[in-house]
Amino acid sequence: MVRYILAVCLLILSVSPSRACGILEEASPKVGSTVSSIDYITLTFSQAIDASASNVKIINDQGKEITGTKLMSDKNTVLSLRTDHFLSSGRYKVSWNVLWTECGCPTQGKYKFTVTDKPPH
Repeated sequence: MVRYILAVCLLILSVSPSRACGILEEASPKVGSTVSSIDYITLTFSQAIDASASNVKIINDQGKEITGTKLMSDKNTVLSLRTDHFLSSGRYKVSWNVLWTECGCPTQGKYKFTVTDKPPH
């Protein structure tokens, strides 16, 4: 009887749909990159995210958050932040947190990039 119950439990677990969370597929500007002055960042995810529960911030090297407007794509896989002005030279940190629509799990991440007055070679 115990073997039967164990077999049924294993069968149920093996056919249950997987609810894996997504990943950050692409960032613009890229992680660790050096770019000319920009006024936006774009994060592309592998799965849809909940727009109301997902955020992105840009923080300068003095620790000040850069103001801007959060934008979402129609498919809710692209999260962007358009800043109120072009970013000046310096190092910046992008900090993001998302809530995956499919699995309901939160995920967060950070990365840095540099802005320069000179075009990168």
